[in-house]
Amino acid sequence: MQPEIGSRMDPIRFNNAQECAHWISTQRHTWQERELVFDPAWVPHLDPMDLLFLAHFHHQAARCIAQSALTPPRVLEILSRHADRTIQACVAANPATPVPVLEAFARHYSRNLASQAQRNPSLPHPPAQVQRNAPVCNTDLAILKSRHSWEEPYYRFTRTLDILAQVTRVSAGQTWLDAGCSYLMFIYFVLERFPVHITGLDDWNEADKDLMYQPPGTWEYLQRDLEFDFHLDQRQFDFLSALEVLEHIVDTDRFLENCHRYLKPGGYLILTTPNINSLRNRITTPLGIYPNALEYRIVNYHVRLYNKANLMTHLTEKGFHIIAVRGISFLPQRLLFSTPLRKMSEWLADRLPQFCNNILVIAQKK
Repeated sequence: MQPEIGSRMDPIRFNNAQECAHWISTQRHTWQERELVFDPAWVPHLDPMDLLFLAHFHHQAARCIAQSALTPPRVLEILSRHADRTIQACVAANPATPVPVLEAFARHYSRNLASQAQRNPSLPHPPAQVQRNAPVCNTDLAILKSRHSWEEPYYRFTRTLDILAQVTRVSAGQTWLDAGCSYLMFIYFVLERFPVHITGLDDWNEADKDLMYQPPGTWEYLQRDLEFDFHLDQRQFDFLSALEVLEHIVDTDRFLENCHRYLKPGGYLILTTPNINSLRNRITTPLGIYPNALEYRIVNYHVRLYNKANLMTHLTEKGFHIIAVRGISFLPQRLLFSTPLRKMSEWLADRLPQFCNNILVIAQKK
């Protein structure tokens, strides 16, 4: 039996978990914007990485996974950082949720989430006895990276840092600002590689910090709305990264001006963003297929898309000197498990970034 796919915008319906897993493994880069009808009975039959993929892109699937007592604890830990509070509430009420996560909910979160966690039978202490500042278990990124190092976002992180190392030297004690740091995952990768002092900005509540990844080294997290001023007083940084952030920003002029303001003279700006003129879009859009990464309704909150030329022009206008422009991957990332294909993809992406799905730019403040 084949899954009921229908037209490009119809919901995808599967007959069983095996069909769902096969579709994820072969078509994950073509259906992230599609709706999905998910059956909770599939949870124990799907790989944890497949569950995380579904939960990231599909709200109904995220709810089912967060509610299921058969969901692996590691998946529930990651879902506890979900942007949607209804998903977090499902995790807080799930008896399979790890105790350190429940303790963090009980001591830090809003009244609704705290009360859900306090009523959870798996929480061993009464609310008044929940230990303050108890560490939350940290997801073992080494395992995820070793198993899926060619997939998003791990490949993008390592590819970005590899290219940065080719462009300049990162010295111990230098400062780094990561705008749009999400769960601090990229910060984790940076600190594994470079002994810098790093600050992450995003709109998560600072009290939720214990539920983020806990990178090694020196770091801090600050809650900021990146649409407005970063409010960092007179601080300036040697490096400023914004990976897959620019497409979410309405006022990109203000955002790039803030990046320029908070970089030291000669500091490096590292950006990645989807490419509206990718080879995929050049082929499929004339055939009547909706452009990849563009949204006609809210899915991933993409409100701005660049191509190579206008991204370079915009950065130059805002006081930056372009150092390097690369593609993240020329070939579909599902093929990059093969070392020869990965090397070929990187060779082409270095030379033809204008055809890649995502563009990487490293620029220097003039």
